[in-house]
Amino acid sequence: MKLRRNAKLDLLRDIEESVVLVASAAGVQAHPRENREVDVRALDPALGADEELWNAVVELQVASRDAGHAEQDHRVFSRSRLDGLRAHFRAGRGAWHVAIDPASGDVAASCGVVVTGGRGRFQAVDTALGAQR
Repeated sequence: MKLRRNAKLDLLRDIEESVVLVASAAGVQAHPRENREVDVRALDPALGADEELWNAVVELQVASRDAGHAEQDHRVFSRSRLDGLRAHFRAGRGAWHVAIDPASGDVAASCGVVVTGGRGRFQAVDTALGAQR
């Protein structure tokens, strides 16, 4: 497929760079300022399970999207990506976690971890504006 010059530039503009840390399971330690005021739990990836929380994760991702992405388009993208990840999680290859504010019951943050080849990689770490420090 031949890309138009402008389309190629658009693709290059959206490339992201990530800096990551690597550790063995024994090397992972709790952060000294860990928030102990939230309830952290893995969502059930089964179809129909934890739907209210999965929907809250989508809305959290929509709220923290880049300004250049339309709200509805990003909602469709986030839902589609989470549906694909849930299939991985049902196969035992990771989990999606949420931090729930016990006072309000709202999702304060979320993060997925996909495991392949014995390695885990985080996916879309999002924190609600009111929970950021």
